[in-house]
Amino acid sequence: MQPDEKICECCKLEKPYKKFEGNGYKICKKCTDKRFTEKLDPEELKKRRFKYNLKRYGLNFEDALKILNHQNNRCAICLKLVSFLWENHDQTACIDHDHEKGKKSVRGILCSNCNTAIGLFKEKTENLNSAIKYLNSFKPIIFEDFEYFVEDETLTSDSEEELKY
Repeated sequence: MQPDEKICECCKLEKPYKKFEGNGYKICKKCTDKRFTEKLDPEELKKRRFKYNLKRYGLNFEDALKILNHQNNRCAICLKLVSFLWENHDQTACIDHDHEKGKKSVRGILCSNCNTAIGLFKEKTENLNSAIKYLNSFKPIIFEDFEYFVEDETLTSDSEEELKY
């Protein structure tokens, strides 16, 4: 065992000290979190996570509701109805913030799908524009059993003949 590591009494894995809450702790953060969340019912866990996110973004509940009400309780992108504490994951409201400006820079409220999508595109408009261009560049060719999409610029009368079965 390395001098800057210790063994977690729960998972029995050797981990760096920084993976523990403090030098006196015998259980790593991951195991501590797991024990904590397993004890809570899902509704209580959801409420705590929401309170944590409000604090993280420098908002109170009233501020978050003002933003959501300003958006007519809808996702700022897809306009789907959202709420902070709904059961349906697709309808869960997420606080969107600018990662470059920091957590205190809230842009609006999104549904979880749109929030995830923005993250997957690395919040870069160039990536989103490329995706839009890509989606718009295809035209369907309809066969008897299915549709096949090809790029518009490659679709000529010759290529249509070649693709017919």
